[in-house]
Amino acid sequence: ESYACIKHLLSGRWLHLENKEHYVRKNFDPKAKGLAGLQWDSAELYKLMTSKHRGDYDSFTLQEVSEDLLDRFNYVAGIVPVLSDHITHIQEGVGMVGLSQKQSTRVRDTLVELRRWLITDDERDSKNQQKLLRNLRVIELLAEILKSGNLPEVKQSQAEICRECYNVFKRYLEGDSRKNENYLAHFIEFFQTQMRKGLNAEEVLVEIVQDNLTIVSKM
Repeated sequence: ESYACIKHLLSGRWLHLENKEHYVRKNFDPKAKGLAGLQWDSAELYKLMTSKHRGDYDSFTLQEVSEDLLDRFNYVAGIVPVLSDHITHIQEGVGMVGLSQKQSTRVRDTLVELRRWLITDDERDSKNQQKLLRNLRVIELLAEILKSGNLPEVKQSQAEICRECYNVFKRYLEGDSRKNENYLAHFIEFFQTQMRKGLNAEEVLVEIVQDNLTIVSKM
């Protein structure tokens, strides 16, 4: 570890922490009632700003990241464009009527590979990989893809993709992590709209609430 003042190259401004102002995550209100206000991480977050003046008190810790962790990050980051592109096709109506078999297979195979990659023999590695799905907002992308499952007509290829999204969620919940369960609990109401549609929503809902009194009390 080392400490340093960090300067933005183009603007010439310095990274600055103003009065330790807390940062509130986007699309999350801790004061909201029910599952919407369920907190999944108790870590304190602070809002970073920039200043034209360098302050010696604005020293930040730099930590070296191993090549292994970097490879894991790059793997998940590489999946994001595949999912985002598929969401664009769905929103434009292409995914429902004109998405080629090759494109559908690509998305489905990507999800199958992600599911198999998530869990390893090392519990710590598995948790780090599950964490990447939160940090890179892959969970939100999968939920967005699943919205297509509520359309009046869903192609078989798209239904298979939706099932794989739920299979990834099941893997994400393996390991009895309360943080993972609480994070995914924000989508419970949406998942309930997809019950009895053959998409495996029921299995994921059971895994989320099983033995988690915090979630049950918020419902």
